[in-house]
Amino acid sequence: MFGLLKCVQIMAHNIELEERQLVLEYKTTTICISRRDEGLQETEEVVDDSKEQIVSVNLEMIKYVELMDEEEDKCQKKTGIV
Repeated sequence: MFGLLKCVQIMAHNIELEERQLVLEYKTTTICISRRDEGLQETEEVVDDSKEQIVSVNLEMIKYVELMDEEEDKCQKKTGIV
């Protein structure tokens, strides 16, 4: 009977150790997920900023092309080419 009690105590101790290990792994995993999510959010913000810059540059390029076309038209009218 004493041997059975000792065996149960050892099993209970092993279960406690395994539970502690699992809780530690869970906490570590949640911290890693949180950091990954923060990194993802920062990356998405950088991508969004880059997209805004691209749109801004594209609009600026379109405006310059329009201005160049206008100037070309003015020059052609002045020289009587058109």
